[in-house]
Amino acid sequence: MILNFLFVRRGRFNYLFFGLLTFLLTIFLSTRIIRLNAQTPTPSSELLMNTPTNQINVGDTAEVSIGMNTNGRVVTGVDVVINFDNNLLDVVGISLGTPFKTIVPGTNNVIDLTKAVKINSTDPSHSIIDFGLLAYDPSTNTPTEGLTGSFDPLNNPLATITFRAKTVGQATLSYKFDGNNMTTDSNIVSDVSGTPSDVMIQPGSALIIGIIEAIPPTPTPSGIPTTPTPVLVLGDMDGNGHINIFDYNSFVATFNTHPGDTHWNSLADFNTDNIINIFDYNLLVSNFGK
Repeated sequence: MILNFLFVRRGRFNYLFFGLLTFLLTIFLSTRIIRLNAQTPTPSSELLMNTPTNQINVGDTAEVSIGMNTNGRVVTGVDVVINFDNNLLDVVGISLGTPFKTIVPGTNNVIDLTKAVKINSTDPSHSIIDFGLLAYDPSTNTPTEGLTGSFDPLNNPLATITFRAKTVGQATLSYKFDGNNMTTDSNIVSDVSGTPSDVMIQPGSALIIGIIEAIPPTPTPSGIPTTPTPVLVLGDMDGNGHINIFDYNSFVATFNTHPGDTHWNSLADFNTDNIINIFDYNLLVSNFGK
C-alpha cells in the first residue's frame, strides 16, 4: 500500500531477471545493491495497540487506538493491517488522530470502511482491516515532513478503530507482519536520501478483548413487604385470635393474683392495673366467643 506507493527502488532489481548474465553486469549490479543497503536504516520502529477497556458486553462498543514508536526514525507513511475475528467483532468506524492523512482507501481524508474492512467469507475469524496513512498535504497532493517520536495509543494515537461486540468470546487483535519490505502486511516507511525503506522491527503485542453477556439489572422493589402486627383481643390468653374455653381456664388459674405471686400471668391483666380481678374477668367475658 504505502510501501508500494513509495518504493521506487524496486526497478533497480529488474536487471537481475531481464538483463544479460555477463560478468561485467553482475559486478555492476552488486555494486548498486551494496550502495543501496548502506543507505537502508536498520529496522527499529514498532506499531502499538491499546484500548481503555479489555472487557465489554455483547452489543457494546470498544475503541482500539493505534500508536507508534519511531525510535528516532523519520516516518513518512504507515500501512496498518490488523487481523481480527469478524465472528466476534464488527468494525463500525475508523478516525484519524495525527498529522498523518489517509491516502488509501478513502477520499477527503475519510477512510472508506467498505474497502478497509476485508471480511474473509470462508473463515471470518481471519478477517483484516487494511488502511494506509501518509505525511502529505491533500491540498497540494504533495508529501510533507515526516513524523518522529513516540505516539502513545491512548494519549496521542495515529488512528482509532471502533468495534462492536457481536457475541460472547475472546477477540484477539494483532498486526499482520510478514517481515521487512513486504507489501502485503503492516509497514512503517522512512525515507533515507529519497529511498523509502520499511523500518518496522516488530508489530507489538496482540490485544485481547473479552466479550461477556450483559447482566440485566436487578429490579428495585417498590416496597419491602412487612408482616402485619396482630391486634391483641382482650381475653385471648393463648394468642390464637379466638377467645374460648381454653382462654377462660387459663384466666381462672390467675384470678386474684399480683405480680410476684406464683400463678401471676401478665397476659390475664387486661387492664394492666397489676391485679387480676373482676374487672379483667368482665373484659374476657365481653369478648368470649370472638
